[in-house]
Amino acid sequence: MKNIDKSKDKISNMFNSIAKHYDFVGHLLSLGIDVGWRKKTIKSLEINNQTRCLDIATGTGDLAIALAKQNPLSIDAFDISEGMLAIAQKKAKKKKQLEKINFIYADAEEIPFPDNYFDVITIGFGTRNFYNYKKTLFEIHRVLKKGGQLRILELTLPENKFGKLYFFYLYKVMPFIADKITHAHFYKYLPESIHDFDQGMVFMNQLEKSGFGKGQISRYSFGITTLYSVEKCTVLSGVNDVVKDLKRDVKIYNNAV
Repeated sequence: MKNIDKSKDKISNMFNSIAKHYDFVGHLLSLGIDVGWRKKTIKSLEINNQTRCLDIATGTGDLAIALAKQNPLSIDAFDISEGMLAIAQKKAKKKKQLEKINFIYADAEEIPFPDNYFDVITIGFGTRNFYNYKKTLFEIHRVLKKGGQLRILELTLPENKFGKLYFFYLYKVMPFIADKITHAHFYKYLPESIHDFDQGMVFMNQLEKSGFGKGQISRYSFGITTLYSVEKCTVLSGVNDVVKDLKRDVKIYNNAV
């Protein structure tokens, strides 16, 4: 794996710089199928008028707005990019969902909510950008209620013949197109972040170690996107092993910077 700079200032500044073009370029490069991925994520959840929801790394608010349309008890949504949050608020207002969503600036490694507070937590295409995603998983476990639902939608690399074609698209075609429209540096970071991030059973094993069970992996569009569906378990398993991994990961990363 490459040593990608995922420091919080770096990630925040990068997303601030592309916020105005993020939705347009994202829909263009995915040919619009990203909308369907989010719909499937929402459809996989059980939500009623007593459900408290949290959307982490909300970006321009697509998942938060989709959650709002399910009429839960409450929705909180946060991000570390003020530029993305500004777009999310404008979008939610235009779609008449702003009053249902509490958008805030916050860090996924220090979630500003009490223990056992949420029934549903979602993350759409944000987990691979976290400085230390394992620490974030522990924070999610802390604020999620027993039996609470966690859905993580993330870009992945196909494990089939389509993989080579997609790899070429990610590293060659997509940056070329994006360069004509907006800040190309983000679309050079994008394939590296996908390639660098744990996926499939490796990621699912990490979720289980972090206290989540009843796992299900759903691959969409030939495997370029994966939905990880889990629930919070009563007992947190593998705590000592994961804490050791956390310390080792941070140490290696800091030494590399």
